[in-house]
Amino acid sequence: EGQREEGGKTRRPGFPEQGRGRCGNTNMLRGKHARLRMGISDVCGWGLFSADALVKDDFIYEYMGEVISHEEADRRGCIYDKQNYSYLFNLNQNLVVDASRKGNKTRFANHSHHPNCYCKIMQVNGEHRIGVYAREAIPEGGELFYDYRHDLAYTVGLSAVPDWLR
Repeated sequence: EGQREEGGKTRRPGFPEQGRGRCGNTNMLRGKHARLRMGISDVCGWGLFSADALVKDDFIYEYMGEVISHEEADRRGCIYDKQNYSYLFNLNQNLVVDASRKGNKTRFANHSHHPNCYCKIMQVNGEHRIGVYAREAIPEGGELFYDYRHDLAYTVGLSAVPDWLR
């Protein structure tokens, strides 16, 4: 109901398609995203699940939150470490997105070394923004995972990974 077939894939009418000649940041700019649900994860606590089947490179959602400096992120990170959670995402060399207080549901996607999603930092209207995309086809109801890239934090000298995440 309310869906159509395109190239053997079920798509919602008007749902934007990635990788088919469209500008990659248009979906973020227009606020067009996949339908998502939160639920209990088999991996850890809450998880994020797709309400629709997704194809490779579909735009899923924008990772949003408060944009803060790395210094402020380090200060907050010490507090979050004691509370055993963190929703900090490095945006660039100067800024971090903190989804703890002002974030959306993308903060509930869990970590995996074999993720089905990837994150892409893009410039949209002159600002860096974080898009979450399908790395592969994801079935309806599939849990969404991306690699938190803790290994990169060590490489570029950013905040160390807290013990509770190891």
